[in-house]
Amino acid sequence: MHTCLTTLLLLLAMMVPPTARAGVPWERLPGVDLAKADNGLRGKAIEIMKAENCYHECPDTVYSCVTKAAPAMTALRMAGVIVRLLVDGKTPDDISAELRNRAKSAHPFKKANIDTDGMPRVGPEDSSVTVVIYADFDCPYCRVVSPRLISLQQSLGDRVSIVFKLFPVKAHGAQSVVTSKAGWAAQLQGCFWAFHDVMYANFDDHDDDDIKRLAGKAGCDIGPFKAAWKAKDTKEKLRTLKREGVKLGVKSTPSIFVNGKRYHGLKTAAELRDRLEEELDLVGR
Repeated sequence: MHTCLTTLLLLLAMMVPPTARAGVPWERLPGVDLAKADNGLRGKAIEIMKAENCYHECPDTVYSCVTKAAPAMTALRMAGVIVRLLVDGKTPDDISAELRNRAKSAHPFKKANIDTDGMPRVGPEDSSVTVVIYADFDCPYCRVVSPRLISLQQSLGDRVSIVFKLFPVKAHGAQSVVTSKAGWAAQLQGCFWAFHDVMYANFDDHDDDDIKRLAGKAGCDIGPFKAAWKAKDTKEKLRTLKREGVKLGVKSTPSIFVNGKRYHGLKTAAELRDRLEEELDLVGR
């Protein structure tokens, strides 16, 4: 009798769907607003988790890895990406592509060795994670992403630093070279970040007179600023920065490197934050 009962219980357990036997720890998924993830969306998320493989820590599907007694952190992050993107209306194909981008960003075949000496920086030089952004003051997307990175650094603290590399792109107009030269002049005067803020805040006002006015608003010493702005050395510095970026494969702005790893994929606040936190995990904070 006891043997029969045991056998019956085992058979019943085998008949229970896997989703009921081992649930996704939804509350542990980073950056997920559970109020936006109803049962229908969660069901779609589980289907994608079962179709995608975890790219680090656990050699199985995201679903299998995330429903273990001790879920792999990479799987939790990947599941978080899946849910966030479903909430944003992305398709399974979009999400699969973003997960591949995430894998390339976190575990590339090679890392870039980027010289950050003397560059504009927010955060300590010995931070665990250094983010380098190649950007242009006349790039509309840089206007969004660069301040976003600064905000993330302020949130994450001294574990992270942000380094700005001037990279004028002619597609943004001839003035992009002029504004980048002005950016280097501001760096030499010690007023780069204030200049950065007023330039992006006044994005449509970047002619030469505007630049001088904004430099003054940023607290730059206008005499030395103007001299550095027009100096031959500044022109050469921009050429050096441009050649460096091109050698690293930078073709457009903003281009981002996290500890020398090229960042691929979406540059929303949620995805950037999660990628930086992932890097902090990888380096042991």
